[in-house]
Parts: sequence; C-alpha cells; structure tokens
Amino acid sequence: MPLPSSKAISEYGAYNQRGFITVEIRSRPGPDLKPEIVWIEELVEMAEASASAPRYPLLKREDERHVTMEAYDNPAFVEDLVREFALRLKEDQRIVWFRVHWRFPSRATKTENQPGSLTASSVRLQYR
Repeated sequence: MPLPSSKAISEYGAYNQRGFITVEIRSRPGPDLKPEIVWIEELVEMAEASASAPRYPLLKREDERHVTMEAYDNPAFVEDLVREFALRLKEDQRIVWFRVHWRFPSRATKTENQPGSLTASSVRLQYR
C-alpha cells in the first residue's frame, strides 16, 4: 500500500517548488587589499533562512507533516525567496556585488535571461 503524500497528510493543499539556487559574490577588499572572506556556510545559511521552512535531507514520515505545515504557515513564491536572499546579501557589508539565480531541477540548460528577468523556469537577480 503506498504511503500518503504530503498533500494528503497536511491541513492545507500542499504543493512545493523545488529548485536549485546559485549565488556568485564579490567581497570588498580588506586592509591587506585581499577580498574579505565570506564562508560558503554563511551563504548557505542565508539561502536557507530565506525559504518558507528549513530544508531537511531526510525525514521520517511522521515528521513530514510538521515540516509541510510549517512551510504553509509561511508561504513564499520562488521570487520571494530570491528577493529575500538578495536582501540578506545586500545587508552584508563585506559583499559589494552578487548574482542570484534560481531554476527548476527539470531544466537541464542554463537560461540566458537578462539579470532581474523572470520566466516560468528561472529567476535571476543581480546587484552592483
């Protein structure tokens, strides 16, 4: 017998958009004229904090309902996630330039949109 889906066990009509987010940054020069360090872990934390709910690599079935409900108590479109992530990057005084790009996992090719443009398969935002 198949297990119930997230939609079947939640109080809301569950639907999730999964995708890949890519970020490129340039940091300001420090006193020694070398770029200031921004750790990859810091960027991952910023990206995850911008989402509707925490991301877990593995969940037990009984925990899935809680995570699904948490995400639906804080709904966000992909564009909201990218915008929130961009605001977090902009607030970091070490970062002087960044580009954020999000895409669906089913899209194997890189999109060639202008920075800040939106399509059904991609969101890209750039700041200088």
